[in-house]
Amino acid sequence: MKFFIFISFLAGQVFALNYKIAKSESYPFMDIHEISQKMKTENFLEMDISKKGNIFNNSFDQIYFNTENRNQIAILKLDIKLDQPVRVLKISDTEFVCHGQTSRDRYFSLYMNGQNLNHFNKICNRVNKKTFFSFKKYLFKKFISTAQADVNCTRQQSNFDHLSSVAADISENKLAQRIGTCAVEAVRSGLQTYKGSIDAVVSILTQPFELWQKITEQGNALKNFVMNLKSEILSLHAAVKNIDLELIWSLGCQLAGELLATVHLSAIGGLGIIKLTGKLLNIFNSLKQSQILLNRLSLLSKSGRSDVAREILSCVVK
Repeated sequence: MKFFIFISFLAGQVFALNYKIAKSESYPFMDIHEISQKMKTENFLEMDISKKGNIFNNSFDQIYFNTENRNQIAILKLDIKLDQPVRVLKISDTEFVCHGQTSRDRYFSLYMNGQNLNHFNKICNRVNKKTFFSFKKYLFKKFISTAQADVNCTRQQSNFDHLSSVAADISENKLAQRIGTCAVEAVRSGLQTYKGSIDAVVSILTQPFELWQKITEQGNALKNFVMNLKSEILSLHAAVKNIDLELIWSLGCQLAGELLATVHLSAIGGLGIIKLTGKLLNIFNSLKQSQILLNRLSLLSKSGRSDVAREILSCVVK
């Protein structure tokens, strides 16, 4: 990652930029949800749908993947602010960090790659636009959207090919979010007692570029792991006819959790994540050779014994 030196000039003096902790005691769900809703307009979806924040012991709070460009990523970090009024921090010609506050006045920093400065400024302005958020309205809209989807699907059976293509696209994105949530939870749980990440972030708040180098390395590694696992699940589903997709989704989620929960923090990145991805590839290659077993387990899952099927499959892949 190529870094640019960024300094602020004021009244003839030069100031180095530093981050400071601006801790909020509020639960982060609504703040993360607010940013996530605005990121959807840029084709970015949240990877952790639980919206709990505190990923990698508070290194960052949410990862976003672009549904149209796998190389793009956005990373949200709450509760830090620059000591100078700088809205956009330039990391490189295509990497920037947006600073601002949510509608609840919570400070946030949002990293994004793959953009030019003009476009990023527009995104940053949009993300900083204050919006009122009602939790009751959120639940009501979710209920109505689900009900409408059920009615529309019933009335549009004649256009099956179109519905199938839409459903496939939705399934792929939802699959990434489902696996991502499992992976994040595994990392969150596995590192609860590990303080190195917290200490490292605190110690480099006065070095913004080093801070974002560390955050983006971890974020990209986790995103790539999830996307590779998603691809293998879809490949397995395509290779084995009549397999229960729910069973394979659960397997992928379990594998992500088990592998990530057993590794040291330093393994999530670089060669460590490559080794984990390699292990997953071997597991799924073996499964593709076990079509009879998978078909029987699928029948078991579809008959209402999905818990038993998942348990058996979990033992097979270990």
